[in-house]
Amino acid sequence: MIVKIIATLWFVLSLPTYAATLNVAVATNFYHVMSELKTEFEKNQPHKLQISSGSSGIIFSQISNGAPYDVFLSADSERPRKLIADNLAYKNSLKTYAVGELIWWQPNTKHMTHDILKNYNTKLAIANPRLAPYGQAAIAVLKQLNLKNRCSW
Repeated sequence: MIVKIIATLWFVLSLPTYAATLNVAVATNFYHVMSELKTEFEKNQPHKLQISSGSSGIIFSQISNGAPYDVFLSADSERPRKLIADNLAYKNSLKTYAVGELIWWQPNTKHMTHDILKNYNTKLAIANPRLAPYGQAAIAVLKQLNLKNRCSW
C-alpha cells in the first residue's frame, strides 16, 4: 500500500530580498536533499543558506513562537496553511515542492503483498505521528490493516 504525501514550501513574511544568509527550516525527510541543494546554491550565489532540520510539527511550533526562518520546507501542506491562516506567511508563497510516498520496506522481501502485511508479527518503528506527517500516514495505513498495536514511536 502506498500513501502519497504532499510536501509544501513556505516563505515567511519577513523574507529579506537580499539576505546574506537565508535561514531554511526543512522537514527531516528532505534534509539530505536540501544539503546537496545548499552546496550547489552556494557555488553560484554570493548568499549562504543556514539549514535547520526537524519534524514539520516542531518547526511549525518554532515559527509560531517567533523562530526567524525565511523558508519552511514542510513534509505536509497542513502546517504551512495554518501559518498563512495565522497571518505568519504570505498566501501566495505556498508551493508544492515534492510529492512523497509512504512505503513498506523489509530486507530480503522482493514483493510486498497485502497478506505479508496482514501477517506481519513484529513491532514497527515509525515517525512520531503527533509531529511528523509520515508518521500520521503510517498510522492511517496501520489502522486500515489492523496493525496499529504493533508500532512504536
